[in-house]
Amino acid sequence: MWKTRKQPPLFLPNTIGGSEAGPSKQARGNTSQRGSRASFPSTTEETMKVKFLKLWRVLVGIGFLLIQAQLCYAEAGSEADLQSFLQQIGDFMIRSIGPGVCVIGVAIAGVSMALGDEQGMRRGALAAGGGALIMLSRAILDLIQNAAHF
Repeated sequence: MWKTRKQPPLFLPNTIGGSEAGPSKQARGNTSQRGSRASFPSTTEETMKVKFLKLWRVLVGIGFLLIQAQLCYAEAGSEADLQSFLQQIGDFMIRSIGPGVCVIGVAIAGVSMALGDEQGMRRGALAAGGGALIMLSRAILDLIQNAAHF
């Protein structure tokens, strides 16, 4: 007949945030109870820490690359050895990586066209264009050197 609501006892603290939760945690709830949103930064300070860590990782990576480049230059017996090494890397990229990227881009564009995905077609066309640009890089460099009389 009479419907009564069950009310929590008055002497217990807010059970959402626990007894040690401050006012901000009690209002939002405990982070362990929120599920997947617990991994996202909740304050500006945490966001800045994440950005700083990403920047630090990039700077450390660049530093290691610069050290490796210096070591490669120091290990070269002469400038001709270094030039030969760089020439071989360029040939590898032009003959292997460029055509591979171009073929993968054409395949992605074709599959996306068959599925009717316009954004996929754009991505595939950009990848194919990038592969073609890699393949033509030596010819483009020769054109620039001839135009500049270098």
